[in-house]
Amino acid sequence: MYRNHLKCRACGSNELEPVMNLGIQPLANDFVTVHDDQAGFAPLKVLFCPRCTLAQLSVVVDPKILYANYSYVTSPTVKMKNHFDRLFDDLGVNECRSIVEVGSNDGRLLKQWSDRKPDLRVMGIDPAKNLCELANAKGVTTFCGAMTSPTATAVRTVISPDLVIARHCFCHADDWRE
Repeated sequence: MYRNHLKCRACGSNELEPVMNLGIQPLANDFVTVHDDQAGFAPLKVLFCPRCTLAQLSVVVDPKILYANYSYVTSPTVKMKNHFDRLFDDLGVNECRSIVEVGSNDGRLLKQWSDRKPDLRVMGIDPAKNLCELANAKGVTTFCGAMTSPTATAVRTVISPDLVIARHCFCHADDWRE
């Protein structure tokens, strides 16, 4: 279900130091009713790399389990909409022809940006099948899978992005270099 991560994801150091241990926890966003079983449990420990100062989780959960039915969707609040508008401006999206978002969730950011700039080509990448279905239903073309070299090659045959954005997706990524 999970494996320990023994080296720093950023610099490769094996001198990770424990910072916080929250014990065994249900998997991220595994919200169930009282009558349903949890998808699983894993240790929730934060480690610190003194070499590059990255804080990171101590285990990697099997993506097939973690993303089997991922319930978190991007917030539809006015604050989030305003945040996406600021990102649009700060990242110079108006100058872009095409964008790929890694960990695109339900496609809310890409949908908002393509609505704001109708000639913008967008594509999402997300490992959760249920979220990919939501995004595709919104008209946001979304590749269902983890961000790997083969995924990048497959996506590149469809779209050549001017900008690649990845938000809030690194804590569950196993191999950053891949």
